[in-house]
Amino acid sequence: SLSPLGGRSRTPPPGAGASPPKDRYAHAVVAGDFTGDTDADLAIGGTDKVVVNYNPLTDRTRPGMADRMGGRAPVLSTGDYNADGLTDLAVAYYTKQQPYTQSHVMLYRYDKQEGRLLLDWSNSNGATSAYATGDFNGDGLDDLALGNCREIADENIDDPCGPEELTKGGGVHIRYGNPNGSFGSRKQTFNQDTPGVPGTAETGDGFGEAVAAADVNGDGRDDLIVGAPGETIGSGTGKKAAGTATVLFGDDKGILSADDELGDGIANGYSFHQDTYQIPGTAEAGDRFGAALDTGDYDKDGTPDLTVAAPGENASSGGVWAAPGAVPPGTTALTPNSLSLPAPSAPLTYGAVLGR
Repeated sequence: SLSPLGGRSRTPPPGAGASPPKDRYAHAVVAGDFTGDTDADLAIGGTDKVVVNYNPLTDRTRPGMADRMGGRAPVLSTGDYNADGLTDLAVAYYTKQQPYTQSHVMLYRYDKQEGRLLLDWSNSNGATSAYATGDFNGDGLDDLALGNCREIADENIDDPCGPEELTKGGGVHIRYGNPNGSFGSRKQTFNQDTPGVPGTAETGDGFGEAVAAADVNGDGRDDLIVGAPGETIGSGTGKKAAGTATVLFGDDKGILSADDELGDGIANGYSFHQDTYQIPGTAEAGDRFGAALDTGDYDKDGTPDLTVAAPGENASSGGVWAAPGAVPPGTTALTPNSLSLPAPSAPLTYGAVLGR
C-alpha cells in the first residue's frame, strides 16, 4: 500500500523567521524532477524531517515527512528506482532512542493525483551512512548502494544489509533496479574481506561511510567509490583513522562478479591514500581521508574525476584531494593553507561536506 510522507514539518513558511538552532536545516539536500514537469525539485533534510520544494522558483517548501531520526538529518539520494521515467527519492534514517528503536530505508515516488511523494518501497531494520545511485551493471536501470549498511533494531527480520559477517568494518549493500519495477529483488553485499576488494575488514574502518558513483573507466557501467575514513594505514596504530578511498569497477553482474548477495563473488578495483605514490601529503592518524567523496568532470576532458576529503588533515584544518580520472597521477591537494584561507581559532574541517 502507498503511504504519504506524512507528519508535520517544523520548517517555518517564508517570512516566519529562522529555523530553530538545532534543526540542521539543509544538512542533506538533493535535486530531481520528481513531478515530471522538466523543472528541478528539491528535497531537504533537517533534524528529524524532510521537506520538499516541487518548484524552487515559484513554490513554497511543503511538509514532507517528520519522524524520530535520533536527532539527525536523514540520508538522501535520487534516481528512477522503479523504472517509471520519474525521479524518485531515497530516504534513510534510524534512531536508538526510547521509547523505541527503528530504522528505515525507503523509496518515494511522486503521485500526480495526490500531488506529493508517496512511499513506494521500504526495507525496515537497516540503516546506512551514505547513498550512491548509479547503473553498476549497465542495464540502463538505476541501482542504489548503501554505504556502511548495518542492522539497527537487531530483530533479525530480513537481514537488511545481507549476511552479518559482510558488515564487519563497514560494508556496502547494493539493491539493483528491475525492469518490471521490482526494485531490490537482486542484491549484493561486500566488505574489505570480499575477494578483489583491497584491504582487510577491521572494526572501526568505516568502509562505506562515504560512497559515490561514476563511470571512471568509460565502459558504460558506473563504478563505485567507497571511503573508509577509519582505516589504519600500515602496521600498528600510529596511523589510525588515516583513511582510504577505494574504486570498484562495475560489471555486467554489478560490482561483484556473482549475482547473489552472499559475498562469494569477486570485485575488481584499487585503493589509495596519502601514502600512495603520486598522492600529495602523508597519511597521519586522524586525517580521515575518504570521509566525503564527490565526482564530476572538473577539467572538462569528458572523463569523470574524483574528489576525496580528509577533514581531519592538519589538526582538523582539513583538505580535499582532486584526482583526474579517479587515479593517483596528477592528484592535487587543496587545503586552507594552499588556498591562503584565514586560520580561525576553531578547526575548519575543510572538506567535511562535498557537493556540486
